[in-house]
Amino acid sequence: GLASDLAAHPALVARGRPGHEKDLPLAWVIAEYADASAPLPGDASAAEVTSARAALGCAPLVHLRQAARAPLGVGRMADNMVHAWSNWHLRFPADPETAQRELCR
Repeated sequence: GLASDLAAHPALVARGRPGHEKDLPLAWVIAEYADASAPLPGDASAAEVTSARAALGCAPLVHLRQAARAPLGVGRMADNMVHAWSNWHLRFPADPETAQRELCR
């Protein structure tokens, strides 16, 4: 969770080493960076990757990712200030299927 805007926001399951205690399943990484037609590596299922891709398109994660990744101009800075509190408090289930249900209501 130290180097990724997405990995910093799953709901915490158990306390551990600060910054290293949140586990983001491989399905999220595949959904975010891999081509949809590529074979799935590791233990990620197609259903998990599909759910993670859907959740990445839901408003809370779209706003979070834009805040961290969009070019920083006056408009982005103002938007980041307006949404700073909600982005900071955003927590979602690490399980992609549960996250999709909760984030895409």
